[in-house]
Amino acid sequence: MTRGVAEMRFGENLLWRVAVAVVFVPLFLWVSYEGGTYFFLYVELLIFLAVREYAAMMASGGHRVDYELAMIFSIGCGALFFLCPGDIGRWVMPFVFVMVFAFLVRWLMADPEDSSLEGVGLSIFGVLYIGFLASHQVLLRESPAFLGEDDIVGWYYVLFPYLLVWSSDTSAYFIGKFFGKHRLAPRTSPGKSVEGAIAGFVFCVVTAAVFQSFVPEYLSRKDALILGILIAIISQMGDIIESRIKREIGVKDASSFIPGHGGILDRYDGILVAVPVAYYYLIWGSSMPPAG
Repeated sequence: MTRGVAEMRFGENLLWRVAVAVVFVPLFLWVSYEGGTYFFLYVELLIFLAVREYAAMMASGGHRVDYELAMIFSIGCGALFFLCPGDIGRWVMPFVFVMVFAFLVRWLMADPEDSSLEGVGLSIFGVLYIGFLASHQVLLRESPAFLGEDDIVGWYYVLFPYLLVWSSDTSAYFIGKFFGKHRLAPRTSPGKSVEGAIAGFVFCVVTAAVFQSFVPEYLSRKDALILGILIAIISQMGDIIESRIKREIGVKDASSFIPGHGGILDRYDGILVAVPVAYYYLIWGSSMPPAG
C-alpha cells in the first residue's frame, strides 16, 4: 500500500470515527443520565448486538456456538442484574448453575453432528465474556450501595470508566499511529505500539484526576488515581484479549457494524473489562463511605 493510499484511508477512517462519536456520545450521555429502564435497555441492546456478532465471528472461523441459548442467558444476565442490583451475590451462582446445566442438556439432546463440547465451551464463554461483563454497567448505574437521595452518583460512576477508556483508546490510537515504532504485541495485535500503550496509560490517569476534581464528594483523589491506573492497564488488556480472539478465528474486525471502528466488540472490548473493575473497587476498596 502506498503512503498516499494509506493516508487517504486513515482520513476516511478518522472521518467515520468522528461521525460515530457525534451520534453515539450524546445518546450514551442521555441514557446513562436517565438510568433506570432507559439505561437497562441500552445495555441489553449492546449485549444483543455483541452476542450476535460473537456467534457470527465464531461461525466464520468454523466454530459453532449455541446462539439461541447464548442469547437467552446473556440477555437474562442483564435482566437479573437490573432486577436484583442490591442482592446480586445471592443470585449469580444459581444463574451460572442453571446456565451450564441448560447448555449441557442441549448438547446431550442434540445430534452429535450438529453440536460439540467445544461449542458448549465457546457458548458459555460468550455468555460470561459478553453478558456477564457487560451487565455490570447496570450494577454500576443502579446499585443501591451508590444511590443516596439523588441517583446522580450512579451516573457519575458509570460515566467514569467510559471516559477513561475513551481517553485511553483515543490517545493510544493517535500516538501509536504517528509515533509508534515498537510493537506491543506483534503476534496478537501488530497494530498496537508501546508508545501508544504508554500514551493510553498517561491520558487515562490524567482523565481520572480531572474527572475527580469535578466530583470530589463522590470520588476521592486516591480512589480516582487507583482506578485510573487499574483501568489504564485492564482496558488495554481487554483490547488485546479481543484481538487474540480475532487472531485465533482469523478475522480482522469482529464485524463492520460501526463505520471506522469495526464491530461492537471492537469498540467495547475495553469497556467490558473496565466497568467490572470500577464496580468491584467502588464496592470493596473505595475510601468513600457508601451512599445512605
